[in-house]
Amino acid sequence: MLARSDETSDAAAAPAPAIQEGTRGEAFNRAQRHSRRVRVLKFAVPLLAAAIAIAFPVYSYLKAPVSISVQADGTAFSNGKLVMANPKLNGFTKQKLPYSLTATRATQDVGQQAVIDLEGINAKLPVATDNIVSVDAEHGIYNRDANTMDLTSDVSVTTTDGLAAKFKSIFLD
Repeated sequence: MLARSDETSDAAAAPAPAIQEGTRGEAFNRAQRHSRRVRVLKFAVPLLAAAIAIAFPVYSYLKAPVSISVQADGTAFSNGKLVMANPKLNGFTKQKLPYSLTATRATQDVGQQAVIDLEGINAKLPVATDNIVSVDAEHGIYNRDANTMDLTSDVSVTTTDGLAAKFKSIFLD
């Protein structure tokens, strides 16, 4: 019969290398930190996404330029052009200062909708919050796309702080 030996060899007698307690503890601490980080990010990432989803439209709405109102007493078509009586244009500059433009008559070519010929022009344009320029001219051309006005007849300019000047023509940007 085969007998088993109660004695083991020296190689088998040596205990298996034990995992050091310090390494096991560090691994446990890393796992706990990771779990905390995941727990926080599970809440923070959706919250951040919701905040961005709300903030973008609000920011866009607040930064959108204020609409420009245009009024006219009467309109008609004549020789392929739109003719407006007593048009009024009100709006705001980039610095959010109000401006207004009135005319006795405006004509607009249907093919060039950005360009408007004006007659009997009176404009109130802000220079600063406390200083407004009043511009009067007989004829001018307003370009809506470029937001410019070319006054091509005698022009009278008066400011609220008392300055007055007369010009043959002015280009306003």
